[in-house]
Amino acid sequence: MAREPATLLLRRARSAGVTISRTPKGALALDIPPSATALTAELHEREQQLAALFDWRRAPVTNPAPCLLCHRPALLRDPAEQLPAHKVCVDLLLHSSAP
Repeated sequence: MAREPATLLLRRARSAGVTISRTPKGALALDIPPSATALTAELHEREQQLAALFDWRRAPVTNPAPCLLCHRPALLRDPAEQLPAHKVCVDLLLHSSAP
């Protein structure tokens, strides 16, 4: 069974009320509410991929393909798995105050 892309896991986590941020030292900080405990193991297991979504400096640029989040053509590939995504779409998930 194929694993869910990190960007879609992020969307599912944010919808469940999970807050994901970086500490001043660069570590990933997860604030998981009691209602989202089912996601805890998966989020911790894929922490490195989720952390990669904060740093797009080395994100590859290739031919347009549908963004995983908004489905419009995207030139960038996410830094976690090199799947098509707009940085702004991922940033909205990472930094929005409401899921």
